[in-house]
Amino acid sequence: MEIRHLRHNEIDYIKWDACIETSPQGLAYHLSWYLNITNPGWEALVDGDYENVMPLPVRRKYGMVYLIQPFLIQQLGVISARGKTSDAGEFLREASKIYRYINLNLNRYNVCNNPEFLVSDYNNHELNLNQSIAELEEKYSRRTKRNIGHAQESNLQLVDNITAKEFTDFKATHANPPLNNRFRSILEDIVSHTIKNGTGRVLAAKNTKGELISAAFYFWFKNRIYLLVTVSSEEGKQTSTMHLILDRIIQENAGSNKILDFTGSNLEGVAYFNEGFGASLERYSNVHLNRLPWIIRCFKR
Repeated sequence: MEIRHLRHNEIDYIKWDACIETSPQGLAYHLSWYLNITNPGWEALVDGDYENVMPLPVRRKYGMVYLIQPFLIQQLGVISARGKTSDAGEFLREASKIYRYINLNLNRYNVCNNPEFLVSDYNNHELNLNQSIAELEEKYSRRTKRNIGHAQESNLQLVDNITAKEFTDFKATHANPPLNNRFRSILEDIVSHTIKNGTGRVLAAKNTKGELISAAFYFWFKNRIYLLVTVSSEEGKQTSTMHLILDRIIQENAGSNKILDFTGSNLEGVAYFNEGFGASLERYSNVHLNRLPWIIRCFKR
């Protein structure tokens, strides 16, 4: 294995994206356009002629260069064009020669056998949509079915003509914790890009007054649908509107070979919501290395 460190301007986007698109492991988070939005200036580790690749989300602070998981990217790590489970150990060893602080999420296909790193398990939830809607609905919990019925009784209107700005404005208004301007801009750029390219959608619900009360943004790459961001007003929460939105997404994609990726979470309440639709638990790893000088470690605390 011949691993090279490439600065941002040295990366061949065509070869990079070809590796991601070819690999059965390839996730949308690894695509060059997605990385350019979420982490401008990202760097990379590349093996051979882009046979194995690892994006490096570079950040700079206090004169230090370090790697940290970007906003709206759940999993990174090593992707192989060969489609095999990748031991990220060698790539992480190379990264540790360059960066003294690393806090990254690998992808579910990676393992880390590098003892330098502290490894923690994180949770994701996925639902295989290759069954009929009747079979999928059988897996819904009683609470989920009850909440869908509750939302249906509220005479809500589902719409998909919400713009990227309308969605991010709504998210910013109801986000907890608040959405800062930088993260708001990143989210709007992702939503705009995917809607423009026909690979993303905002499915929203309005009440009888025509007011927006819940919305979900999701996009797709290959056979995976990423439920990236959801948001509800207080009224949307009280009427269980997000259950109705998710049920519609599942109905529209039932019987396909697609996977609905709920993109999280370790939070018990979110996991409970996801599992209520029959989603199964999938784990991936977080790796952490801190070799910062002692005085900077103290300052970070």
